[in-house]
Amino acid sequence: WRRLPYVLSPQLDIYEKLPNLLLNRPKVMEVGFGTGIGVLQYASTVEWVDAMEIDPNAVRFAQRCFPLPNVQWMEDDILNLSRHPIYYDFLIMIEVLEHIQDTDRVLSILGLLARSVLLTVPNSIRYRRKPERLNEHEWTPRTFVEILNRYFHGVKILNYELKEIDDPDNRETPIIALCSSV
Repeated sequence: WRRLPYVLSPQLDIYEKLPNLLLNRPKVMEVGFGTGIGVLQYASTVEWVDAMEIDPNAVRFAQRCFPLPNVQWMEDDILNLSRHPIYYDFLIMIEVLEHIQDTDRVLSILGLLARSVLLTVPNSIRYRRKPERLNEHEWTPRTFVEILNRYFHGVKILNYELKEIDDPDNRETPIIALCSSV
């Protein structure tokens, strides 16, 4: 039972550190929340969370298991985000971008929606999938930063402690990027 949260969210290590990054950021959006257990890790530290997921079963699961008063569980596609006129203090997208074919469109939308964006993707230097790849894209930390610099004013690579690191060839997986749009 102690491992159940990690089964529900393999990225729980990142989620557990998020409350420190979310101080003084009252309005948060998460795109691709999966089971929703990650949102549970930080929801109490912010005023409001819009949690978006494309899978209707995941949305129903989160609504039933985590009925939080300051979280709106929404079923929608990330490519529809441009129709949301709301601006967020912080946007979270953990291991979602690599599954999206049109990353340029998504990245341009994210920069318009939030002051700060936390993105994670698998690190292709260290992490290889079997030939029947589930990802549309794979990046090294260096190439990921180059792409993000086209859409954001500031990009920092972080470690699992969510502290900045300077090594452009780091081998940690996933690659964790904190981007600012202002």
